[in-house]
Amino acid sequence: MFTQAQPLEAPEASPKSREEKRFNRADKNKNGRIESEEVLAPRRKAFAKLDKNGNGALSFDEWAVKSIDKFKGADSDRSGWLTPAEYATTAPPSAEKETLQLLATRIKELQEICVPPLNLS
Repeated sequence: MFTQAQPLEAPEASPKSREEKRFNRADKNKNGRIESEEVLAPRRKAFAKLDKNGNGALSFDEWAVKSIDKFKGADSDRSGWLTPAEYATTAPPSAEKETLQLLATRIKELQEICVPPLNLS
Protein backbone atom coordinates (compact mmCIF):
# COMPACT_ATOMS: atom_id res chain seq x y z
CA MET A 1 0.00 0.00 0.00
CA PHE A 2 1.09 3.55 -0.68
CA THR A 3 0.91 6.33 1.83
CA GLN A 4 1.57 9.98 1.41
CA ALA A 5 4.75 9.72 3.49
CA GLN A 6 6.39 7.31 1.05
CA PRO A 7 7.96 8.85 -2.06
CA LEU A 8 6.77 7.26 -5.27
CA GLU A 9 9.62 5.93 -7.37
CA ALA A 10 9.24 3.86 -10.50
CA PRO A 11 11.70 1.00 -10.87
CA GLU A 12 14.29 1.64 -13.55
CA ALA A 13 14.23 -0.81 -16.44
CA SER A 14 17.58 -2.11 -17.57
CA PRO A 15 18.64 -1.23 -21.11
CA LYS A 16 18.30 -4.94 -22.01
CA SER A 17 14.73 -5.20 -20.73
CA ARG A 18 13.78 -1.95 -22.54
CA GLU A 19 15.21 -3.35 -25.77
CA GLU A 20 13.42 -6.68 -25.22
CA LYS A 21 10.12 -4.83 -24.79
CA ARG A 22 10.79 -2.76 -27.92
CA PHE A 23 11.60 -5.92 -29.87
CA ASN A 24 8.47 -7.67 -28.58
CA ARG A 25 6.28 -4.72 -29.61
CA ALA A 26 7.71 -4.87 -33.15
CA ASP A 27 7.42 -8.68 -33.39
CA LYS A 28 3.69 -8.61 -34.14
CA ASN A 29 3.30 -12.32 -34.92
CA LYS A 30 5.48 -13.31 -31.92
CA ASN A 31 7.74 -15.68 -33.89
CA GLY A 32 10.96 -14.33 -32.40
CA ARG A 33 12.02 -12.33 -35.44
CA ILE A 34 11.00 -9.06 -37.04
CA GLU A 35 9.99 -9.41 -40.66
CA SER A 36 9.82 -6.55 -43.14
CA GLU A 37 6.01 -6.56 -43.17
CA GLU A 38 5.96 -6.03 -39.41
CA VAL A 39 8.07 -2.89 -39.88
CA LEU A 40 6.30 -1.61 -42.99
CA ALA A 41 2.64 -2.26 -42.07
CA PRO A 42 2.31 0.72 -39.70
CA ARG A 43 3.87 2.97 -42.32
CA ARG A 44 1.43 1.71 -44.95
CA LYS A 45 -1.44 2.50 -42.58
CA ALA A 46 -0.07 6.01 -41.98
CA PHE A 47 0.36 6.53 -45.74
CA ALA A 48 -3.18 5.31 -46.43
CA LYS A 49 -4.59 7.76 -43.88
CA LEU A 50 -2.88 10.63 -45.71
CA ASP A 51 -3.85 9.37 -49.19
CA LYS A 52 -7.39 10.74 -49.00
CA ASN A 53 -8.31 9.96 -52.63
CA GLY A 54 -6.78 6.45 -52.48
CA ASN A 55 -4.73 6.80 -55.66
CA GLY A 56 -1.49 5.50 -54.09
CA ALA A 57 0.26 8.87 -54.36
CA LEU A 58 0.35 11.84 -52.03
CA SER A 59 -0.36 15.30 -53.34
CA PHE A 60 1.24 18.20 -51.53
CA ASP A 61 -2.08 19.02 -49.84
CA GLU A 62 -2.49 15.42 -48.64
CA TRP A 63 1.08 15.34 -47.33
CA ALA A 64 0.88 18.76 -45.65
CA VAL A 65 -2.64 18.39 -44.24
CA LYS A 66 -1.56 18.91 -40.61
CA SER A 67 0.29 22.12 -41.46
CA ILE A 68 -2.58 23.37 -43.60
CA ASP A 69 -5.12 22.59 -40.87
CA LYS A 70 -2.91 24.20 -38.23
CA PHE A 71 -2.65 27.38 -40.31
CA LYS A 72 -6.39 27.48 -40.95
CA GLY A 73 -7.10 26.92 -37.26
CA ALA A 74 -4.75 29.73 -36.22
CA ASP A 75 -6.08 32.19 -38.83
CA SER A 76 -9.00 33.22 -36.60
CA ASP A 77 -10.02 36.21 -38.75
CA ARG A 78 -9.73 34.19 -42.00
CA SER A 79 -7.43 36.82 -43.54
CA GLY A 80 -5.12 34.28 -45.18
CA TRP A 81 -2.19 35.44 -43.05
CA LEU A 82 -1.27 35.18 -39.37
CA THR A 83 -0.79 38.03 -36.94
CA PRO A 84 1.86 37.55 -34.23
CA ALA A 85 -0.91 36.61 -31.76
CA GLU A 86 -2.42 34.07 -34.19
CA TYR A 87 1.00 32.61 -34.96
CA ALA A 88 1.73 32.24 -31.24
CA THR A 89 -1.16 29.75 -31.02
CA THR A 90 0.74 27.36 -33.31
CA ALA A 91 3.72 26.95 -30.97
CA PRO A 92 4.32 23.41 -29.76
CA PRO A 93 3.73 22.87 -26.06
CA SER A 94 6.73 23.73 -23.98
CA ALA A 95 8.75 20.89 -22.49
CA GLU A 96 7.65 22.09 -19.06
CA LYS A 97 3.98 21.93 -20.03
CA GLU A 98 4.44 18.45 -21.53
CA THR A 99 6.21 17.28 -18.36
CA LEU A 100 3.41 18.64 -16.18
CA GLN A 101 0.77 16.96 -18.36
CA LEU A 102 2.65 13.64 -18.15
CA LEU A 103 3.02 13.99 -14.40
CA ALA A 104 -0.70 14.73 -14.00
CA THR A 105 -1.53 11.63 -16.03
CA ARG A 106 0.78 9.45 -13.94
CA ILE A 107 -0.67 10.81 -10.68
CA LYS A 108 -4.18 10.06 -11.91
CA GLU A 109 -3.13 6.51 -12.81
CA LEU A 110 -1.60 6.02 -9.36
CA GLN A 111 -4.70 7.39 -7.66
CA GLU A 112 -6.80 4.83 -9.51
CA ILE A 113 -4.71 1.83 -8.42
CA CYS A 114 -3.81 2.79 -4.85
CA VAL A 115 -5.71 1.21 -1.96
CA PRO A 116 -6.54 3.20 0.05
CA PRO A 117 -6.84 5.96 -2.54
CA LEU A 118 -3.86 8.30 -2.76
CA ASN A 119 -4.90 11.80 -1.68
CA LEU A 120 -2.54 14.53 -2.85
CA SER A 121 -4.72 17.45 -1.77
